Amino acid sequence: SDKSLEQVLGGIVSANEETPAASDYSEGYKFVPGITDSGIELGYPEHAPLKNGLDIQSTSYISPYVTSVKDQGANGLCWAFTAMGLMESAIKMQTAEDGDDGIEVDLSEAHLSYAMSAAGGNPYGEEGRTPGGVYAGGSGHIAAAYLMRGMPGGACAGGATLEKYDPYRTTELPIRNASETLTGKPKVIMPSDILFIADSNKGLFVRQTIKNAIQEYGSVGASIQWGDDSDNYYNKSTGAFYRSRKTGSTDHGVQIVGWDDNYQASNFLSTNMPPGNGAWLIKNSWGTGFGKNGYNWVSYYDAWFPDDCYVVNDIRVYDPDNSYIYEYDYTSPEGTSGTTANDNMFLRYFTAEQDEVITQVCVFLGESNQSVKVDILPDYNKLSSYKFKAKETIKNDYPGWHTIDLGDPVVVRKGQKFGVVIQTNETLAVDYDDSSNSNQYYDGKWRNSRYGWCIKAKTTRDEDIVGIYLAYDEMKDDFANVWGVIRGQNAITDTRVYADLSEPGAGPYGTTFEYIDISDASVISAEGKVTRPPCGKDPYRIVQVTIQFSRSDYWFKLPCNIAVVTEEHTFGEWHVKTAPTELKEGTEARACSKCGTEETRSISVLPPSLKKVTIQKPKAGKKSITVRWKKLSVQDQARADKIQIQYSTDSKFKKSVKTVKASPAKTSYTIKKLKKGKKYYVRVRAYSRDGSGEHISAWSAVKSTKAK
Repeated sequence: SDKSLEQVLGGIVSANEETPAASDYSEGYKFVPGITDSGIELGYPEHAPLKNGLDIQSTSYISPYVTSVKDQGANGLCWAFTAMGLMESAIKMQTAEDGDDGIEVDLSEAHLSYAMSAAGGNPYGEEGRTPGGVYAGGSGHIAAAYLMRGMPGGACAGGATLEKYDPYRTTELPIRNASETLTGKPKVIMPSDILFIADSNKGLFVRQTIKNAIQEYGSVGASIQWGDDSDNYYNKSTGAFYRSRKTGSTDHGVQIVGWDDNYQASNFLSTNMPPGNGAWLIKNSWGTGFGKNGYNWVSYYDAWFPDDCYVVNDIRVYDPDNSYIYEYDYTSPEGTSGTTANDNMFLRYFTAEQDEVITQVCVFLGESNQSVKVDILPDYNKLSSYKFKAKETIKNDYPGWHTIDLGDPVVVRKGQKFGVVIQTNETLAVDYDDSSNSNQYYDGKWRNSRYGWCIKAKTTRDEDIVGIYLAYDEMKDDFANVWGVIRGQNAITDTRVYADLSEPGAGPYGTTFEYIDISDASVISAEGKVTRPPCGKDPYRIVQVTIQFSRSDYWFKLPCNIAVVTEEHTFGEWHVKTAPTELKEGTEARACSKCGTEETRSISVLPPSLKKVTIQKPKAGKKSITVRWKKLSVQDQARADKIQIQYSTDSKFKKSVKTVKASPAKTSYTIKKLKKGKKYYVRVRAYSRDGSGEHISAWSAVKSTKAK
């Protein structure tokens, strides 16, 4: 990606005297693809691996990614300067190109200090810590809690911001309220991971691990016991420090930026000389006038150093305009808890503030080599029937904060209560915060937890991205209009494509797209043009298309099945293929003159025939006869239009036949003006007319009589 740091970090870095002008870079991020369960393919910045082992061969090394030495002054904020120094080194390393050492960014230690004090808005667990002065102490764990928080989400501010937004002063920092700390810092920089790589300096393996970490991450944060008795251990002329035995505890935070295996033991105090050569190079926070231009050497054999070692990894921008972090943990973990059963799961639930997409999960793992599986419960109300299905699985090398990219991001709607679920073979870190939103699963049952698990959910609120995922969530099992999907529209209407698609190119919010992996280029071209297929058996042709969306910091691919309507058929006239009966429908068909495709439709069954009418003996009258028959059923009366009556002097009804009609509701009809003494033959039947023709019952039996 040919983007400047200013573009990558969302415009928070600008060229000025303190910050060199941002230069373009091409190797700052490496992208790795992954196919998700939903079929969406994504690319994320690759996390730098931490090497474990004895593979460092160089006897000396100084990191080229160290930033300027600063002075903490009258404030006990060495731990804050260590944390910001780690972040600055990581940014410099992450933006480095061949031939230069990256871009130096100045981050605010004051904002960290204020945010982690009770007056500044952090009332959880560290109420006694002041923002400034000698007693404004802290630790790497407190700094880690700040660095992993969003800003200004929740009750506290968090996340590293630029020095110009919150300048430092070497005199004692005054008390400041929470609102002043929370406001005025629109964007922050965050690490993806904070790893606590060593708790003591014992053994060659730990030494090699720290060396590896300096090369992989630019520098390492650590604690040392400098102490009020430092005159007994510190050589001011060489800037070399060596404490021969442990007393008390560590009291100062520094940044390890290099080493020298051959640093002479004679450089330390002659009255307190280490048993061998070798030392760590540390960047201190007491200004350039201390030590050697602000740097010191600490012996490999120091009784305490290096202790509480940690690193930051994979720096990214957290932009609260387009992102959000759901979290409850506001300060350093107070320990770990939980059972180690195989089915053990930890859950924290949150309520979505708007439509958004969960893209990452953050969790503080308290042990090394933990096997961790992550899942999202979209609807917390369905917890009782929830079945865990891992979306991602990791195994960590070290304790600390870990950010896990979801290969299958999850859409949540505004007001929806969702849960983040962690399954692990070890315990999880817990915080001082309220635990009412935590659950734990063990012994086959979900239970309310009395611990607040250190679990976060990161989401994107970018309108373009959320619109695309909402659309995909609606249409993933249906056909889609690609342009509608790009704009988050037509997700439910199943619009079938029969005109040009949108030409590839720039979309809103900085997203560009292109059509790739097209299964039938004769129908859809890479330029988004559609050529309708010729008519044939199928009314449309399914074309598989993958749309690749690219942004400055990542990309993803969205697969779509597009139904492209074929050209119109040219059909002939309908003709009957199968005639209908009273019991079965008939069919009629027509064929396309171009492709021969036949289209059929059904013909309704015929109505049931009318029943045969039962005639009775006619009654003779004066020059007349009265024809009589049995009354029709109610059904036949409703269906019949008339009763048809025929009479003739011919018993075969071959000649002299006359016909009269009567209402189907009647049971007799008198025929008049007949010849006296003449014998007449009569018969009757019922008939009806409907849209498909005339339906007539069979003739009744023939009856006869003579007119009087």
